[in-house]
Amino acid sequence: MEKIVRRLAVILIILIVLGIGGYQLFRYLNPPYKFETAYQATMDDFVEGKGLIIRNEQLIEQQAGDYAVAYTQSDGSKVAKGGKVAQLYTDDSDIQYQTQIDSMKEELELLEKAEQSAVVYLTDADMTAKQLSEQLYGLSDLMDGTCADRAESVHGELLFELNRRQVSLGTVKDFSERKSALQTQISELEGKLGAGVQDITSDEAGYFTSVVDGFEDRLSVSDLDRLKVSDLDAMMDEKQQISGTAVGKIIVGYDWRIAVPVDPADAEKFSEGSTLTVSFEDLPDVKAPGTVVGLKQDNTSDKAYAIIRLDYMNAALSRMRTAELKITFASYTGLRINKDAVRLQDGTEGVYVNEQNYAVFKRINIIYRTDAYVLTSDKGISEEELSAYSWVQLYDNIVVEGRDLYEGKPLR
Repeated sequence: MEKIVRRLAVILIILIVLGIGGYQLFRYLNPPYKFETAYQATMDDFVEGKGLIIRNEQLIEQQAGDYAVAYTQSDGSKVAKGGKVAQLYTDDSDIQYQTQIDSMKEELELLEKAEQSAVVYLTDADMTAKQLSEQLYGLSDLMDGTCADRAESVHGELLFELNRRQVSLGTVKDFSERKSALQTQISELEGKLGAGVQDITSDEAGYFTSVVDGFEDRLSVSDLDRLKVSDLDAMMDEKQQISGTAVGKIIVGYDWRIAVPVDPADAEKFSEGSTLTVSFEDLPDVKAPGTVVGLKQDNTSDKAYAIIRLDYMNAALSRMRTAELKITFASYTGLRINKDAVRLQDGTEGVYVNEQNYAVFKRINIIYRTDAYVLTSDKGISEEELSAYSWVQLYDNIVVEGRDLYEGKPLR
């Protein structure tokens, strides 16, 4: 009998030890409290969607005949009324000659400019070395990204700085030998170059682009008054058609529109006159300021389009008809807090913070909410309130999960 009692006692002790160990392991794997640190963050109030670009555009037609076209303006460049945008040639080889001539003349101009400004370099050598480094990195980014149109300009700036450095530091005396060779080559090519058949000029001032898509004659800013939501839907998905006779077009004026489908829940954010920022998925460096100029609604459904006016233009934008967009209404900066941590105490929003393993309630001033987080800031709070109450601070250890919290509760 005594042996049985002893065995039962041993088994009971083992069960107690296992129970305590299991409980501790459970507490370790499933702690009663979950904490997150309050960090500063910036959040955007935004929507995303596809936009239809609407502009006043005038096609530039070429004369009848089989001609080669050489453009004298790059896409997105500003053109004055009557300005030359292209030239027609009878032979493709003439275009190649003209391209080479233009490139050599540009290099010649950069060499002369480098010689003339070499003295200035010596007074600011450190700054110029820094500029060289920035341009090298910038050129690499442009070639790898979606802004290749800017790469040619940065290449010219880099070449100028390198040439100026060589003259200033005495690596070369001047570029007379290279300039003489360039002038000889230019003369030889000009001798081969035939006369252009026709200069093509613009009848309007605006932005030039060589890309046409078939929408030019039926989608202008003035057409917005008659276009219905269903028309915009159809055009958004319509396949673009290239005109066979136009050599390009002028985007007349310097402002344009973009129509964006609006979810009914976001309609009030697109109130007429409100300002916002438009970002383009394919142009990560572009953040264009815009103004809402109207909201076009469908009488038979809850569909609507916001009409946004913009005046920013570059080469890539001049070629676009539709684009994937991010429209930002405002940006907020504050302390980011998990929304599950927010609690009400006596009608006041706040969070519990772990201070020396005790729960301390601190107030928050929410400036922006998302489905997962809130941003809090002390901006707009009076000095009296700031001093009278405890407010959440940067790096506070906030209780996100925990039951039956109260002021001073142990959190061990």
